[in-house]
Amino acid sequence: YGAGDVARPHGGCDVPPQHTWNGLDCDDTDPRRTPFGAEQCDGVDSDCNGTIDEVRVPDDFPVLQDAVDAVAEGGLLCVFDPGPHAPVVIDGKSFTLSGGLATIDAAGAPVGLALVDSSAIVRDLTVTGATAHGIEVTRGAPTFEFVNSFANPCTTQCEGVSMVLRDADTTLFGVQLGAGS
Repeated sequence: YGAGDVARPHGGCDVPPQHTWNGLDCDDTDPRRTPFGAEQCDGVDSDCNGTIDEVRVPDDFPVLQDAVDAVAEGGLLCVFDPGPHAPVVIDGKSFTLSGGLATIDAAGAPVGLALVDSSAIVRDLTVTGATAHGIEVTRGAPTFEFVNSFANPCTTQCEGVSMVLRDADTTLFGVQLGAGS
């Protein structure tokens, strides 16, 4: 798999099946590990850089907001605790938040998930319990994949929607938005 094994060289002009042009691969026995791969939420060094790059909740940080604050720019934040988690603010950072079907329960706060000046990728997450709207994006260009925002009771300063975009260029895939009640 991946990028080959320098211990098994092959001479010639054509690269045969199961061989490659370099020896950068870190584990030929595991197809998840290749220098051309992206980190996944699997506890494996998927991109062969010598470290498991993801930040994990609750393993590394028991509180989701603390993990958001700690994850590196361009990093991967994996949530393995289904929650519910307190409201989260992603401010000025761009990384991938993989919720693992976790729930952010705003528990009466106006917003459950706020993104400001961010191009984060948010996937596999549910936001509930906000009094104004579940998700708010202010500037930036985030992507939401398989995110649900519903059961957000409109009680104060309600805009009656599950997601508010303010001067944002947002991409949505498989997103379910339900009106507040």
